[in-house]
Amino acid sequence: MNGTLDAYELSFEDGESCAAASLVQKLDYSGDFNGERNYTLQLESSGPVTPVAAA
Repeated sequence: MNGTLDAYELSFEDGESCAAASLVQKLDYSGDFNGERNYTLQLESSGPVTPVAAA
């Protein structure tokens, strides 16, 4: 969030994961029902996005 690249690992519902050095372009959240929120995150990768092997 401070304009620097960080390493991120994303996990998806089907169990797949990927990793990349990325810059956060946008972070929004909405709702606040029963303490729950929905988040939208936009990342810009800086290099290859690589699959992560399942543990």
